Amino acid sequence: MQCPRCGSENAPGARACSRCGLLLAPAGPPASGPPSAAPRPGAPSGPPGSTPPGSGPPGSGPPGSSPPAPPPPAAPRPGAPGAPPPSPPTQQQPARPTTPYSTTQRLAADAVRNDKSAQSQGIVTVTVIVTLIAAVVGLGYAGFALTMRRGIYADIDDDPGSVSKDDAESSDNINAVGLWAAGLLIGVALVLILIAMVSARRGRNGLGIVGVVLVLLGAAAATWGSLLVNGVDEVTEAGDAVTGYLVVGPAFAAMALGLILGILGVRRPAPPVSGRPASSAPFPSGPYGGQQQSPYGQQPTSPYAGGQSYGGQSGTNPYAR
Repeated sequence: MQCPRCGSENAPGARACSRCGLLLAPAGPPASGPPSAAPRPGAPSGPPGSTPPGSGPPGSGPPGSSPPAPPPPAAPRPGAPGAPPPSPPTQQQPARPTTPYSTTQRLAADAVRNDKSAQSQGIVTVTVIVTLIAAVVGLGYAGFALTMRRGIYADIDDDPGSVSKDDAESSDNINAVGLWAAGLLIGVALVLILIAMVSARRGRNGLGIVGVVLVLLGAAAATWGSLLVNGVDEVTEAGDAVTGYLVVGPAFAAMALGLILGILGVRRPAPPVSGRPASSAPFPSGPYGGQQQSPYGQQPTSPYAGGQSYGGQSGTNPYAR
């Protein structure tokens, strides 16, 4: 029996070719027509001349079918010629605690507050000392005007000969010194109280305001009484001088009382600033709203620093050839 594949002669009734191993047809009545070659192992089944779908050239498939998609190109290895440059990695920075003020700003704010506090305390101390002296001098002159000075004019009004010339001149000298000293000290004390109210923010309370009002009213009354006394030129007008000193004495006593109230008002603590706690710093927050990092986000780390590895090369420029 001849093998249809390799043409070797095999013994009659052999089941397979002794040379190529092709399975031979079993013995039987010969079939009409030319012998057909047995299908090879793994060959597609179907009628002779048919082509499995997709195995022929493009466009040879059945009508209406789309050609198969080509396979995707292989990605080039990083660092190879023609490969796109790798994008630098972004290194996330650790979040920093956000504080409204830095340590330097807080220390500067504390220094400013301490400086202002020391300056205010100095103004208050000077105001208290000068005002206390002015109040004592004002009370002393008020007592002198109501007793000795008024008594001189009362004696002249009753009996002009009962008062000697030396007593009158001595009373005039004491009155001039006491009037100018008390008036000058009271004026300086009033100015210091007003400065303490404006600069040191002291005395802005009921005691301070009432004290200032009493000083101003007493000054007006003392001015009117002094004008009554200065208008006396004759002995017959001594009664008008008595009336004038009855006004001047209580006026200076009222001014001294106003100064004492002003001292009590100035010594009281200053009220806190409205809308801001006492411990807050006067400086604004940082340029980024109190945050310690840039408003443009986290900055990426340079791909050439820190020994970053790109394409198997450590710390080298990936764009250099």
